[in-house]
Amino acid sequence: MMDARQDSQMRSVGEIVVAARARWRFVFGAAFAASMITAIVVLILPPRYTAVTRFMADAPSKPGLEGAIGGLAGSGGLGGIAALLGGGGSAQSPMYYAAILRSRTLLKSVVEDKYPPAGSSDSANLLVAWAVKGKSDELRLDNGLRKLLKRSNVSVDRVAGMVIVSVEDESPALAAEVANRLVLHVDRFNQERRRTRANRQRVFVEGRAKETLAALAESEDALRNFEDGNRSWRTAASLSLAHDRLDRQVQVNREVYLTLRRELETSRIDEVNDTPVLTVVDAAEPPVRKSYPQRTMSVLLAFFMTFAFAVVIVAGLTPGAPIPGWIAAWDRLPILRSLFR
Repeated sequence: MMDARQDSQMRSVGEIVVAARARWRFVFGAAFAASMITAIVVLILPPRYTAVTRFMADAPSKPGLEGAIGGLAGSGGLGGIAALLGGGGSAQSPMYYAAILRSRTLLKSVVEDKYPPAGSSDSANLLVAWAVKGKSDELRLDNGLRKLLKRSNVSVDRVAGMVIVSVEDESPALAAEVANRLVLHVDRFNQERRRTRANRQRVFVEGRAKETLAALAESEDALRNFEDGNRSWRTAASLSLAHDRLDRQVQVNREVYLTLRRELETSRIDEVNDTPVLTVVDAAEPPVRKSYPQRTMSVLLAFFMTFAFAVVIVAGLTPGAPIPGWIAAWDRLPILRSLFR
């Protein structure tokens, strides 16, 4: 059974080879024509260049108020303040930045930025540089955003924690500039987010610091009044315990207040801090090699795909049946007979 099947497969392959050899001018001629047409098309198409930039987020270098307060929470001083302030761990994820890079707000800022065109001193936004059209200003802007989305790509290297941004354009310089502007606007967004968060934290901590200062003054007054009214508190066990409790409350309030004062100063600094949040590993530079079209690959692909298609056509002809006129005419073309003798 297996031998019969293998025999049938061998005859089928042999028949295909015989059919292709019988109409070899048609097979090679079709493949040659397709490759020539593809070569002309890819020569006409304007080349495009892809600029690439890579960046990663800087992790917070200080533990923040949450960490400082966490050490005091066990002593009953601040309770759930750390939970109220919240952490920013998820905001450091590369996926977070990848999502921002595809947001409409950021893309709109990049499209409306001014870019110096090649060979001119006048700057123009991407709507002008890309000659974006639209029946209204809103539709024109939407078409520009769609074009930027189409020409840009964002990927994430999860192992390295890196975000990779690429932009494709006919102008190498503009492709690099747009890629760098995307990263610049992400950094600006993050700085504004950091300053906004620092402002909210400052307002919160400032209020807590005032409350804690009042509590500290109240506990100190209570301790002083106790000592003034109980001169011999050291000799009585019950009075000594009461004194220790009041003294411990003073110490806790003092530690909490000092922690809040330090964090208040840090929040005030963060409000005006313009240090970049991102580390650019590779800034985009104008590429020297085009990324599209791949002319050699396109021509070879067209040749071999058409060759295979032509073989399928001639192999599908019924043996002994008349040859279709268009195949016979193709075989008789003078240019094919001169090229493929």
